[in-house]
Amino acid sequence: MFRGQSKGLDLVRLFYNLLPQRQRWVDKQRELAEFVIDETFGVPGVGTVVAGTVKRGIITPNTMLLLGESAGCWQRGKVGAC
Repeated sequence: MFRGQSKGLDLVRLFYNLLPQRQRWVDKQRELAEFVIDETFGVPGVGTVVAGTVKRGIITPNTMLLLGESAGCWQRGKVGAC
């Protein structure tokens, strides 16, 4: 689907709303944030951008996260604006 095209989008939303939930996301929102990084991208003028899945919690711009674990070390990182 391309920007500006919404043909069939209503049907996709209807389909997703009919699927049963596999998790109780209302309960997961209250937990500490966990984000699994699937890919990273280097964007000129922006920096490192990550793509992945929020497993629990809520992540908003300016949220501080611990990134890692690599050889027992964690790195602090701040979520930028979307």
